[in-house]
Amino acid sequence: MRSERSPHRPVITAALALCLAGWTARIVSVLYHHHQSLAVILALAALSLLVCGWIAAALSRLPGAWGRLTAPALLGLALGWACGEAYLPDTFPTAVSLAPALGAAVLFLIVAARSPALLSRLAYAVAAGSLLFAATPTAMAWLLARDQGLTVAPPALSGATPTATLIVLLDELPATPARRIATALQQRGFSVAALEVPSVGRNTEEVLPSIFSGRSMKDGVPCGQHTVCTDRAAFAFDQLALDGMPLDIVGFYHPYCAIRGLRYCAMLDFSDGWERWLCRAKIRMAPEHFRRECQQQAAQDWMTLLADVDERAAAAPFWNDGGAMFLHLPLPHPPSATAGDPMPKQFTDNLALATQRVVGMAERLHQRFGNGFRLVIFSDHPLRTTLWCQNLVFAGTDCQHLPQELLDPRVPLMVVTTRPAPALGARLNADVLEYIGRRHP
Repeated sequence: MRSERSPHRPVITAALALCLAGWTARIVSVLYHHHQSLAVILALAALSLLVCGWIAAALSRLPGAWGRLTAPALLGLALGWACGEAYLPDTFPTAVSLAPALGAAVLFLIVAARSPALLSRLAYAVAAGSLLFAATPTAMAWLLARDQGLTVAPPALSGATPTATLIVLLDELPATPARRIATALQQRGFSVAALEVPSVGRNTEEVLPSIFSGRSMKDGVPCGQHTVCTDRAAFAFDQLALDGMPLDIVGFYHPYCAIRGLRYCAMLDFSDGWERWLCRAKIRMAPEHFRRECQQQAAQDWMTLLADVDERAAAAPFWNDGGAMFLHLPLPHPPSATAGDPMPKQFTDNLALATQRVVGMAERLHQRFGNGFRLVIFSDHPLRTTLWCQNLVFAGTDCQHLPQELLDPRVPLMVVTTRPAPALGARLNADVLEYIGRRHP
């Protein structure tokens, strides 16, 4: 005898699918960035699915009208809120974001009260739509990404082709404070040609794919293990192939090592394990008591990442054999080793570390390659003061009175040599690839 299908099954199914769709983007981001522990994210996603299913089932079993109406109304509220978060601009006030959530809740409430059959069809439509939404980024990555090439052949500099070109990305450096780096290099006798240019994007997820693809990846987000997608284009690191001079890459946060044809590559992981999640939870429960502890942990993790990048960069074949190297340094990106200090102090400390490293690299290049080197310094985007000042870990670090130089919306692009300063024609920081070689379809 076949058992009767539960009338609550569609609502529970829709709740599970909606919850899964919410975790999909985070899981893809972890696969792409390696900035959090995949095991932790999967465990949290599984726990979340269990909780969503249990809540939907428990609400559906409430007696009378409560059971018939409460679960569908909450499903509509969750659906409307998710749609608002996904599609409404960040500039919209919270009150506006609540409108689709309340509207969907009222719609589901009316449908549940009038027609259980229509509610079932609506719930299954939500489940199908949620799964389609979760699968769309992967489909876009497959459809839009295309093979590309990069010929590594730095152009001649003052009549002489350099035997070594080092490109250093200083993460989150505005143009005005970057002048201190140029001054330090000039004081050591190097020639510096400098520009202050707009950034092609607001964050590294937009900038790095724009640099390597030659296309605007504004509003890009990870849509695959090696891929970033916008609503118009996709760039996959594993579909970029190199030829020409050998290229080494050392960095973090992006799947650089998926690029084909690299001589040497190190993509450093920055795993965000249970300790960081617990830290955030404790801050929410008792902000003042736990914030200092979490600041120290964040600083220790970041300095460990910096040390790892330094070690792998120093070991690159580039320093012996020449060619080209792309180095992504986690400086002057917050936090600094002085955890809990005001944001200007943390930035100044990290800028000093960045200056030391850049000057040291210039001197090592000169010692190893004589006049046949070129050092290119740029940044991906300005300091994201709004993001850091709203961060739970940094909220108590005096973000209210920031120096004007930290608010500069431009970023630096410098070329350092021992020869007369060349004329630079870059218009955006994405043009930095011209100093490595040339792209081709």
